[in-house]
Amino acid sequence: MGREPMEMSDLNKHYQLIVVGAGPAGSNAALTAARAGLDVLLIERDAEIGQPLACAEAVTLEGLSGFIPPNPSFISTELRGIEFNVGDAYCRKRTFGETLGLILDRPVFDRHVADMAVKEGVRLLTQAYGRGLEMNPKGPARLDIVTTRGNRTVAADYVIAADGVESLIGRQAGLETELKLDQCESALQYRVSNIDIDQHCFSFYFGLNIAPGGYLWLFPKSANSANVGIGLNPTRFHGLDLRHFLDNFLEKRFPGAKIEFRSCGQVPKFIGFELLGRENLLLAGDAARTLDSVAGAGIAKALHTGQLAAQAVISAIEKKLDNNELQKIYRQTVNEQIGRDLRFCRAAYPVFRKFNDRDWESLIDFLLKLAESRKTGASIDPVSMVKLALAGTPSLLRLARHLL
Repeated sequence: MGREPMEMSDLNKHYQLIVVGAGPAGSNAALTAARAGLDVLLIERDAEIGQPLACAEAVTLEGLSGFIPPNPSFISTELRGIEFNVGDAYCRKRTFGETLGLILDRPVFDRHVADMAVKEGVRLLTQAYGRGLEMNPKGPARLDIVTTRGNRTVAADYVIAADGVESLIGRQAGLETELKLDQCESALQYRVSNIDIDQHCFSFYFGLNIAPGGYLWLFPKSANSANVGIGLNPTRFHGLDLRHFLDNFLEKRFPGAKIEFRSCGQVPKFIGFELLGRENLLLAGDAARTLDSVAGAGIAKALHTGQLAAQAVISAIEKKLDNNELQKIYRQTVNEQIGRDLRFCRAAYPVFRKFNDRDWESLIDFLLKLAESRKTGASIDPVSMVKLALAGTPSLLRLARHLL
């Protein structure tokens, strides 16, 4: 991929910015900072960026193209339709004339963004992780970087942690990054093949017998393969594990499906802006919990917060701002640009957990009727549509009062 190997001597210098984690948030943060002329070090704990895969790989076209130009090399399929299923008998499908979303090849995508950063001058070191973060309110932070070739303590004016759900860097800075059961969903996903599907359509499945308090998804990778997964709050399993629901679904809907590989993990919920950072440390992506609490979607917001974190650092350097002003800028821009969606989805999540099958059918019917009035799929604002649906569906008013 054209990367020059990084020497240990490169860790003896002082960087303006160290970014920890080369996922979408971290690589986009490094890319944004390097384009502004900053001296940036990007470290990634795994040997291969993008591996192991723990993602459903779906992103809206708008959510991607606002930050990274779409490239066929990392796109598995384009999606122009959406299908909703509730229980065994309810199925509604809507097709649009243009692309709504994409299923990525995440390992290829992650490497693509990291390579973009490297081409802008970012120094990238894989198989390396940070520990022993030392904050200094009046000067550079210091971070011990552990590699397979030895350890170094590196100084940086600023640090961006994009190191995942239970950010080690954030915890070392004194932030409460430990994930609690009421702040996450457990997720299990299979990559399956030997199935016959519409490769241009998102499919979602709801119902008390399918995914109580959560949902199941099918995101096509091709006409005969897909990511099929389920997300549930750990308190709603009723003594059953995720495999019970996912295996039952496959046996019933796709009895000939072949499971290629499995992945599982915790999908965090947005808990507010407490985890955005402190002093000269900023957190982005999953580390900051900036995910859609209802759907669990995180790629677009990871790219977004990575960019915003880097822009806050750039402003702090250019304007000679202190750390309090750095934190204020970052929180303000995150709140202004994505705070509305994050807060709404956080409030909506416990409401949707109470839905029965009829509630889902009523909501979906209203949403699809509302979608018919939109000229294009791109004109649909999910937050506004859900608010209208909850307010306009009599059977859901008892739940909508918690939101509106």
